[in-house]
Amino acid sequence: PSQAPHVPPAQPWRNLGAGSREGPPPLSPPLMSPPAQPWLRPGEMSEEDRRREEQEDRAAREKYGLLGILKVIRMTDPDLNALALGMDLTTLGLNLNSPECLHATFASPWSDTPARKDPEFCLPPCYYMNPPQLKTAHLQKFSLETLFYIFFNMPRDTLQAYAAAELYNRGWKYHRELKAWFALQEEEGGSRWVCFDPKNWEKVYYMHPVDSGLFLGEDDVRVKMAPGAGMPEAAAQGL
Repeated sequence: PSQAPHVPPAQPWRNLGAGSREGPPPLSPPLMSPPAQPWLRPGEMSEEDRRREEQEDRAAREKYGLLGILKVIRMTDPDLNALALGMDLTTLGLNLNSPECLHATFASPWSDTPARKDPEFCLPPCYYMNPPQLKTAHLQKFSLETLFYIFFNMPRDTLQAYAAAELYNRGWKYHRELKAWFALQEEEGGSRWVCFDPKNWEKVYYMHPVDSGLFLGEDDVRVKMAPGAGMPEAAAQGL
């Protein structure tokens, strides 16, 4: 039969002398955080932090307080002197006694050359061309959307009155109460009113009854220059 392996018995610790004892090596002490300072209250600074803050405050007072003026008076720092006292404008070539304006000859403190009186740019020749004068005959070539654009975006303008007259020539009528343009569209089995919607910029069918007596007549939109005024009468009536 198989036998269990032989395990030597544990040996007890033996005294090797006075104050000594044989046994396992001592364990290293665990890492511990530095002991807290129980005398500090929450929000209170230690003596070292207070001393460091006092040094920073003293340095700030010496730099920006009355002690800092001594450095400006002694003019030991050229950058600080230029920041506090500025610079002599005569070193830039400016004649402060000149009766003329200085901006005409002084371009910039970083420029060594005097300013030019003429601008350094030029306009293209196309900017000097006068646009051709719009004639009323041109409105006949415009599309329907262009005429509506002129009417709604040029209020109380001469072109608004001419656009309204051209819309009447194309079968459109302006309703006084609804403030909209209508056209009678012939279809199979009858005719239907078509309205121009300026919000969606499209022609839509108008499904409600329309009072034909509230349409402006052709004489109301006919362009006639008012006496002593430069605005057509049709534009003055609210078109």
